[in-house]
Amino acid sequence: MRIEEIKAALDGVASNLKLFDTIIEQDYTTGEGRITATQVELVQNLIDLFRAMRWGVSLEVHKQVEVGEQSAIRKPLGHKQGALVSVRSCRKEHGDKTYLGILIGDVATGIHTAVNGETLKVGMSHYNPAILIPGLGEIVYGCESWWGVIESEDDLKKVITDETIQSVWYVKALLGMCGKS
Repeated sequence: MRIEEIKAALDGVASNLKLFDTIIEQDYTTGEGRITATQVELVQNLIDLFRAMRWGVSLEVHKQVEVGEQSAIRKPLGHKQGALVSVRSCRKEHGDKTYLGILIGDVATGIHTAVNGETLKVGMSHYNPAILIPGLGEIVYGCESWWGVIESEDDLKKVITDETIQSVWYVKALLGMCGKS
């Protein structure tokens, strides 16, 4: 079989994987059905195999991989790399404390792929500000925290509180839409 034929066969089987959902052991006296542990394991192994093979076959079809020239870390939009920030993480284990942080830059949190004929194009995507919190020895992303650049000594003294968060315009709008204003 040629690679294209294998791919077509796998695509055909993969499109019908839902049929495996109906494999059951049925008690014909009561009409109750159940799938056995062995059947569950076999079906899951088969599904995993097909998924892995489809990805491998897809890569075989592409003659060239083109990697974008994007960097995993780039300068943050509108801010200076290395800027001091006040940050309140949304992670439960960090509590409701405001920390001093250092803005590392916008860091790619994912990749994107696109197929163009025989070329597979790959690049960085989903950039988000990364902030080092020296006091915790951890990095948090902007999307999982409340943060702001420290521009003066007064900013350094400000604490990000629940009230501060509740006063942000889009939080007010969301709360209003939920009827919690």
